[in-house]
This record gives sequence, C-alpha cells and structure tokens, in this order.
Amino acid sequence: MVFPLPEVRIGAFTMSQFNPNRRRFYSYIDLEEFVSHKINPTVIPNITVYFDQPWLSNIGHALFDGLYPAFVALIRFQPKHLQPFRILLHTMSDNGKYSFSQNVYNVFAGLGTMNASILEKMSAGRWFAFQEIVMGSGNMCQRCLQSNLQLPGGIELNGSMLFRDRMYKQHDLSPPTIRKNHSFERQHLRRPLKAYVIHNKRFTDDDKIEIQAAIDEINKYTAVNKNQTTENGENLRWPLVHVSYISYPLIAAREEAKSQFSTPIIQSKTIISTPYIKGLYYPINERPLGIKRKIVIQLIRKATQLILNGFTIPVHPRENLASDGQLFTEMCELDQQFCMAVTERSEKNSFWCIDTWPEEIINENGPWSSKGIIDGGRTVMYPCNRTLLNQLRRKYSIDYHVKTMSNKTL
Repeated sequence: MVFPLPEVRIGAFTMSQFNPNRRRFYSYIDLEEFVSHKINPTVIPNITVYFDQPWLSNIGHALFDGLYPAFVALIRFQPKHLQPFRILLHTMSDNGKYSFSQNVYNVFAGLGTMNASILEKMSAGRWFAFQEIVMGSGNMCQRCLQSNLQLPGGIELNGSMLFRDRMYKQHDLSPPTIRKNHSFERQHLRRPLKAYVIHNKRFTDDDKIEIQAAIDEINKYTAVNKNQTTENGENLRWPLVHVSYISYPLIAAREEAKSQFSTPIIQSKTIISTPYIKGLYYPINERPLGIKRKIVIQLIRKATQLILNGFTIPVHPRENLASDGQLFTEMCELDQQFCMAVTERSEKNSFWCIDTWPEEIINENGPWSSKGIIDGGRTVMYPCNRTLLNQLRRKYSIDYHVKTMSNKTL
C-alpha cells in the first residue's frame, strides 16, 4: 500500500504547502541497492528540525515565528522534544546580522544550526540522508492568528511551559517551580518584592520620563518603609516593592512605524497561552495618549497585591485577555466567514488578510478600512461586518482610532 506524503508549510509566511519529491521502491532489495551502492549518502545523525525563518535578526520573530513553532512541531513526537536536535534553517540573508538569534538557536537546540542553502549547494552530485527529520511549523507561529488568540500549542500541547523549561535548562538554569492549583504553592516570597520594567523601543522620550517617575515614587515609598516588620508591614497602605528598569541600549533595532494602539498583542498571546500567570494591561483608551506615571504606579501595585494574595491555577485564557482580545475572539465566534479569512493561512486567502494584527481590524486600518490599501496598483480591501464590529467596540468600551497605513502600501 502506498500512502500519500503529507503536505507541510515550512514557514510562517510561506503561503503554499511543501510536498517533497519521493522515489518509489518495490522491494527492500532495490532500496538497499540504491542506498548502499548507487548513492552512498552522507548520514546526518540524530534529529533535525527543518523550517523557514524570515527576519532572523529580529529576536522576537526568531523566537516566536521560528523557534517556538518548530519546537511545537517537535513536541508532537514526544519525547524527542526533550532530546538534543539540529536545526536546518532556510532564511533570508537579513544582511548577515543575526548572530545573536543564531546563538540562541544553537544553545536551545543543542546540536547547532545548518544553513539549508549551503546544504543544497553541497548536494550537487552528492546525497545526504537524515537519520530523523521533522518538517514544518508554518501554522504555529505567533503571527498565525487563532480564533482564541492563543499561541498555537501553548495550552493544548503545553507548549508554553515546555518551551520555557527547555530554554532554562539549555542555559543551565533551573526552571521555575511547577504549581498546579494555586500560585502560592511552595512559594517563599522575599520582602520587598522585586519588579522589572523592560525597555521597549517604542517608548517615546516622554514615556520613559513618566516610567522613571513612577519607579522613583514606588522605590522611595519602599525605602522609607523597608524597616517595617512583617506584622506592621501589613498595615502599610501599599505593599513594598523595588522596581528596576532593564534597558538594552546596545541592541540595534530596526526602525519601524510606532503603533499608536493598545495591547502589545504578542505579549497578550503569550499571557493567555500560559495558564499559570496573570496578565494586567494598560487601559486601552489611555495608551494612545502616552504612558503616564499614575497608571504605571497603579498597575505595579495591583500586580504586587495580586502576587501577595495569590490566585487559582490554571487561569482561564479568557480571564487573561485584554478588551481588544475579547472583542476579536467574540467576533470570531459570531462571524465565521471573517474568522476563516484571518485565521486560515492558505493560497486562497490573500497575504494581506492574514498579515495583520487584531488592532488593525478593530480600528479598521489597512485592508480593513473602507478605502483599503494600494498593492501593486490595485486596491486591496477586506469586507467585515462593521455593524457587529461597532456593537462590540461599544460593548468593550474601545475607542475607535484611525491611522494611515502608509508602511503597508506597495
């Protein structure tokens, strides 16, 4: 019996399926003769994971449009996800500025990275045989929208935790304690708590001034009250926490248009795909006005109190959604045609339709606007149920913002 080879999508932005060529043998003797005497291949041992990775120089894309979905593909063949593996990588040159991302790949995989283009050149007149190879990952990237907005495999395959644990172990770090029912299980909190604000290239100068003012105010309060005993400390107005700002001034970032919208959707997708953490969000209608000291202080103190009080695990994904995420998931539930258009990565759907963020849909920007965008001299516009969209914006109290998507005009 001859079984058809499955088609796979080897990259997040590869719209077509890949179906490898095959050679058919009618007996093991014919196969042995071909392999042992005619081609005499060089065997590449152990497990190899093959995928396509654009924008390798951007660590965000490298992790969640490449490494994470490839690892989720490997999880399906347990326990191979626990073993060292090799990465066979097909990528755009990216001007060669990807040494940092490639180092992360090498450490995470354990057996290094091979360049698929170089291997193809070496294959001229020569055969290579993989001991084991896993192909694909193109439907499991962070840019691959799902109707529930989760990272593919994050919950159903426990991908978020397994990815985190392997990253820790490969860097010789102990993974965090596993807690099954409550965040306080085997928890030994140090007082004061420590909090970190991570630098983001989209912070404006005014944003950074406001953030630093919030940090200074919280740290001053902690310094004044740090000698309070635990018993007396419980009577303090605010819990004690020391906040640090982590900056990455030496990492060069590509200049991109700054989003004027709310939730960083990548972080939101990670939060709702990780059932042992809780997410808090900056107010969606306030974010376009810039980051403000008062709101940052409120969020940090609310998070601190949440840690001290504890919470039940697992956290339902819907509880961790920001208001724009709740709008998107409900729209997917109520409008199946719309949902298929933005979640199915197939040749029948335009690339512009799936290369999008929920914020663009909610605010009717780019191809979701009433005017669409110009692509190759033609107008690209995707209809959506604007009546339903307006109803949901009112339901979740989301203001309607419009911006020019000039960066998406070809």
